[in-house]
Amino acid sequence: HFKTFDGDVYQFPGFCEYNLVKDCHGSQGKFSVHIKREKNDGKVTISYTVVTVNENTFNLNKKLVKKNNEPVTLPHYSGGVKVEESTFYIKLDAPRVGISVMWNREDAVMVEVSNNYKNQTCGLCGDFNGVPVYNELINNGIKISQVEFGNSHKVHLPNDDCNDPREDKGESLKAVNVPSTCKNS
Repeated sequence: HFKTFDGDVYQFPGFCEYNLVKDCHGSQGKFSVHIKREKNDGKVTISYTVVTVNENTFNLNKKLVKKNNEPVTLPHYSGGVKVEESTFYIKLDAPRVGISVMWNREDAVMVEVSNNYKNQTCGLCGDFNGVPVYNELINNGIKISQVEFGNSHKVHLPNDDCNDPREDKGESLKAVNVPSTCKNS
């Protein structure tokens, strides 16, 4: 389940790397957050999270954090970005850019962005335009499905053989829990 910045809750069953949220204002956005979903023993998990802040890329996986492909020791602070861990989560905080990412190393990622990004985000977290009536699921005036919306945010990686999920005619908007959450602050 996903919850957008505008409060929409939807289901998307994809198991690839996806753009969770990105600063889409201008040609060079200030940040992006990607997640890789997979299924292990019937349970949906997030195997890694990639956060790019300005020119720096942080790869967060369950056991290791890398900055620009170099392992770092936590807590780590550089260039206005702090990465720390607790028993329950890894947190990346970039207050100058206006983004905070928390991942429980299992199945939940929460992203908070500054209100300065209203109408400037794209990805599975939505466009942050304040319209909570499934606005993300309308493309050029035509309603699209949750699966089409999710597939449109797939990150195409070389040598990645994951397949887009197919349409399930019984797709539901009912959500019991919302492990991937996007929030504004």
